[in-house]
Order: sequence, then structure tokens, then C-alpha cells
Amino acid sequence: MANKYESALFSYKTLRLIMILVGSLLIALGGAFVAFMISNFSIAEIMESPRDTIFALLAIPAGIYISITGKKLKKPILEE
Repeated sequence: MANKYESALFSYKTLRLIMILVGSLLIALGGAFVAFMISNFSIAEIMESPRDTIFALLAIPAGIYISITGKKLKKPILEE
């Protein structure tokens, strides 16, 4: 019984869905945070915390990469 649930939970289809959702979330939240920072803060204030700016900007291409990798996942990674 546990094997059935484990195989459904850890299947490549579930992994694919999780990767697409996480990638979409990174794209949306990264872009929204960058837009929020640009609209509410001056350039000098944004440059005071470059780590946040860099992480927000890098979340967009990371999300695109994770989504594309998830969409290309068509077969099981490990054979049973």
C-alpha cells in the first residue's frame, strides 16, 4: 500500500508539476519584487541593499530555467 503512494508522490509527473509551479512562482515573485522596489525606492536606496536587488533579478531567469527543465521532463528519471 505504501509503495503505491510513494510511487505516485515521487513520480516524474509530480516532480514535473512541482518544478513548473516553483519556476512560475519565482518568475512572478521576483518580477513583482523588482517592480515594487523600482516604484517605491530611489536608485540610491536600492543600491544600499544590492543583495536583495540581485536575488530578485536572478529569480526571474532561475524560474524560467526551472520551468523549462520541468516541462522537458517526459520520462522517469530512475527505472524501477
